[in-house]
Amino acid sequence: RKEVKFSTIIKNCSFKIEKIITFLALLELIKLKVIFVVQSENFSEIYIERINENEKQ
Repeated sequence: RKEVKFSTIIKNCSFKIEKIITFLALLELIKLKVIFVVQSENFSEIYIERINENEKQ
């Protein structure tokens, strides 16, 4: 599995609106069960992973 840090994705956004759109896109991908996110505790790093077709339920 390959995971990506949310902070890495956001750091590539230059403008506030890009950050907002990126966040909303991630929420949509979570809803569609394309990705899932893991955060071990409040305010810690958020890790994003793609869900394989085999893992979808």
